Amino acid sequence: MAMNSILNPDDIKKALDAFQAVDSFDPKRFFEMVGLKAKSAEDVNKAFHILDADNSGFIEEEELK
Repeated sequence: MAMNSILNPDDIKKALDAFQAVDSFDPKRFFEMVGLKAKSAEDVNKAFHILDADNSGFIEEEELK
């Protein structure tokens, strides 16, 4: 499953660009900006597992890139 089936790629890019400009990351604000707060727990879980490429249970900086 691709991330763009859950979230809009343009929203993800805008959110990442916003955080790059301030050189910090606020996960709650990121979730709001990409629309994850409005998604079901199941969709959030799917997005997490897509990002957690190494199945560590954490999303490391390299996986976000």
